[in-house]
Amino acid sequence: MIQIYIRKGACLFFCYSSIVRVVIYLYNHLFITIKFIIMKTRFVLLSALCYILSIFSLQAQSASTGVQTDTLQVWGECGMCKGRIEKAALQAGATSADWNQDTKKLLVSYKGSNSTSQQIQQAVANAGHDTRDITAPAAAYEKLPSCCHYQRKDAGASKMKDGCCADMSATCKAGDSCCKDGKCAHNDKKACKDMTMCKDKACCKS
Repeated sequence: MIQIYIRKGACLFFCYSSIVRVVIYLYNHLFITIKFIIMKTRFVLLSALCYILSIFSLQAQSASTGVQTDTLQVWGECGMCKGRIEKAALQAGATSADWNQDTKKLLVSYKGSNSTSQQIQQAVANAGHDTRDITAPAAAYEKLPSCCHYQRKDAGASKMKDGCCADMSATCKAGDSCCKDGKCAHNDKKACKDMTMCKDKACCKS
C-alpha cells in the first residue's frame, strides 16, 4: 500500500515538475520576444528621431549660410548653350548651375551675400541668352554660333510690332482675324474697315 502511494506521489511530482518546466520555458520565451520587440521599437524610434533632427540641422545650416535656390527660364538650343549658360551663372556667383536643354530651365544655387538672381540672369543675358526677366543684347545674341541661335522670347511681339498691324486700334487687336502672324487678313473687311490702322493698306483691300 505504501508503495502505491509512493508511486502516485512520484507521478504527481513528475507531472508538476514538467508543468513547471513548461511554464518557465514559455515565460522565458515570451520575455525574450517582448524584450526583442521593445528593443526593435526603440531602434526604429531612435532612427526616425535622428532623421528628423538631421533634416532640421540641414535646414538650419542652409539658413545660416544663406544658400538660396532658384529655377530660371533661359532660352538656348544645344550642348554648347548649356556650357555657356552654366559658366556665366557660375562666374556671376552661383555655387551650382544646371541648365536642362529640354525644359529650358536653369537650376541655380547661390549665397545671398555673394550674388542674386538678377545678377545671374544679367550675366547669362550678357552671354547671349534670354532669361526669365532679362533679354540678351542683340549684339551678344548675334555673336553666338549659328547652332545656338534659338527663337528669342520676344520674337512674336517683335513680329507683331513690325507687321501691318502695328497701328492697332479698338477695331484691330492682336488675336482678331485682321491680325494673323503680324499680317492683316484682307478678306475680313469688317475688321479692317478702318484702313488707317494698317501701315500696309493694300492688305486690307479685297
